[in-house]
Order: sequence, then C-alpha cells, then structure tokens
Amino acid sequence: STADRTDLGTLVALGTPRRQDRRRLLDRGFLTLCIAITTIAVLALVVLLTSVMIEGIPGLSWDFIDRYTSRDPAKAGIKAPLWGSIWVASICALVALPIGVATAVYLEEYAPRNWLTNTIDIAIRNLAGVPSVVYGLLGLFLFVKTNEGQSTLIAGGITLAILVLPIVVITAAEAIRAVP
Repeated sequence: STADRTDLGTLVALGTPRRQDRRRLLDRGFLTLCIAITTIAVLALVVLLTSVMIEGIPGLSWDFIDRYTSRDPAKAGIKAPLWGSIWVASICALVALPIGVATAVYLEEYAPRNWLTNTIDIAIRNLAGVPSVVYGLLGLFLFVKTNEGQSTLIAGGITLAILVLPIVVITAAEAIRAVP
C-alpha cells in the first residue's frame, strides 16, 4: 500500500512539470501573439496619422479656420461647424455640470438610504448605458419637433447634456464617496 502511494506520488510529480512547461509555453505564445497584433495595429495607426498629416498640414491656414463652408474646395472652411461645436459643448456643460453635481451631492450627503434612493441610483446607472442614438431621437422629438425646428443649437446642447448627465452624476458621486 505504501509502495503504491509512492509510485502514484512519483507519477503525479513527474506529470506536473510537463503540464507547467506546456502552460508556460502556451502563455508565452499567447503573449507574443498579443504583442504582435498590438504592434501591427499601432503601426497601422502611425501610418494612417502620418499620411493624414502629410496631406493635411499644407491645407491648414487661418483662412481655412475663418471661412464658412463652400462647394469650392479652395474656398471651404470650418468656421460654422467649429463654432457650432463650441456652442453645443458650452450649453451642455452649463446644463449638465450643475445639475449632475447637485444631484450627486444630494444623493450622497442628504438623501436617506431607502428603497427610493436605491431605485434612483439603479435608474441613473441604467441611463448611463442607454445608446446615444436613443437620446438623439428623444432630443429630436422633444426639442426640435415640438418647437417646429427652432433653436436647434440649444436643442443639441440640451440633448447632449441629457446624454452626459448620468455619467456626471455617477462620477461626482464616486468622487464624493472617495473623500473621507
């Protein structure tokens, strides 16, 4: 009986290093494959960015930034889309930041811990996972269609604010929890 245990122990001990060597070899192979694929992807990105810079930098000028869009490529510029993006982002920040931070402060510091605050927390976390297309359609219907197409800049800013509001609330709440 003792001899059988020793032989079994010897066989198990002899089999273990082979298994470990095989796993190490597979781990190293997988790591090498991941590094190779990542290197290829980074090189492709570098080539793409270099190509865009080589072809695009000569076209950059103050006139390109200061002109409006045009059908003539020589006269085309980005003034309207640039200022539109700045205005939409500003409206979004002015709406989402105060509301989001105030909501987080209230929920973390003042609201009692009960089923209602737990439900609100779950709802906010679920809203953070809603696709942006759904928010876009909501903004189109609520702010553009009901207002007969007026103030689309404000509608875009408020829609974007509604999109980022759950993220602002979650981030601010986590920051508040991190402070002792």
